[in-house]
Amino acid sequence: DDPTIEQAVELLANTAQDIVGFTGQDKSAEPAYTTFLRQYRTAWRRHMSVFVFVACLFIASCFLGWNIGVNQPDYLNLLASQDLIEMIHDHDAWFDRLEKNPMKGALDIAVNNIRVAITGFLLGAVFGFGGIYILVFNGLAFGAILGYCAAHDFDEPLLTFVASHGPLELTLIVASCFAGLLIGRAFYQRPFSRMRE
Repeated sequence: DDPTIEQAVELLANTAQDIVGFTGQDKSAEPAYTTFLRQYRTAWRRHMSVFVFVACLFIASCFLGWNIGVNQPDYLNLLASQDLIEMIHDHDAWFDRLEKNPMKGALDIAVNNIRVAITGFLLGAVFGFGGIYILVFNGLAFGAILGYCAAHDFDEPLLTFVASHGPLELTLIVASCFAGLLIGRAFYQRPFSRMRE
């Protein structure tokens, strides 16, 4: 008969009813953007181990490329053009040319990175391991050029240039290859009825 206890019981009942109402909401009634955001976050949480694997693979390919650039420069022609190798020898900062026309330079960099990200995603989604190929090749090329620059005392200007935008670009390339691998691995899973998922 205590009014405080009655108020507490009523508050508890109302709160429990609200919670049941929230959990029982029809997800099909939610906006498409909310559905996309929920599924996007769920995919990242569910497959974080795959992302870590892809990121570690990219880092390992960068270290392998670094080793090629520093210790095996004869193989650098497989990963970089002859013009680029000569510019490194001459300490010609090809990336400084972007400062002459920053808008065009930024657009060129953006278009290149978008092309690489879309290619990595599509090859990963269609062939499963195509994105891994793009990822490893880009890691080898990046590491080899950086290693070759370090061997010729030209790494500081390149690192300064890469530090300004490289982490974002490289992360997006890794993420796009990760996304392609998630879709592409369905080709190797059985049964095929799980492909839609």
